[in-house]
Amino acid sequence: MIGGGLTGLETAEFLCNTGKAEEAKTLVHSIYKENFVDNSKKLSAKAIEVIKQRLEESIILLAEKNNISMNEVRERIKTEQGMDGYFTILCDVIPEICNELSSQRQYSQNQSALKIMNFIKENYSDSSLSLKHISTTLGFNEHYISDLFKATYGEKFSTFVEKMRIEKSCELIRNSEMKMHDIALGVGYTSDVSFRRAFKK
Repeated sequence: MIGGGLTGLETAEFLCNTGKAEEAKTLVHSIYKENFVDNSKKLSAKAIEVIKQRLEESIILLAEKNNISMNEVRERIKTEQGMDGYFTILCDVIPEICNELSSQRQYSQNQSALKIMNFIKENYSDSSLSLKHISTTLGFNEHYISDLFKATYGEKFSTFVEKMRIEKSCELIRNSEMKMHDIALGVGYTSDVSFRRAFKK
């Protein structure tokens, strides 16, 4: 029972870290029910202390790893005596941790998307600009870049780059006396043919 309980708590930690609050809470409830409600064999004081200690560690470590203030929770832990109280505290903390994790992930993704966008704006005129180029330079996985860009900006990376190049070329056509060949090279196309093809879309 104890071994299963501890394994279950580790699974609950994993679910919590992946943002699955309801699944984590359901699992915690099932651990409590299995060990303290349906268990026909009364657990020893030592076994209860092990589970209690593991619960406390789970609560505190999950919060501390995610920069969540635990002052109030620590006070609750100090005054709590029964196992049902420990499980209640853990279930109360899980949604807070999941929300904090979600906010942290969203912030990280927004920062990554902004970094990618700035790189594109600074390098759109480089004909070698590609997902692979960005991946190598910024250290992001190509699939991650593609998915993140589409999710954040609502269009494919290649579509956005082509639009930017066309917009820049239109500005140069209106505001300069550059030849079409030079404009094409200046906005990242390798030939007049590829530039005209993109311009006609």
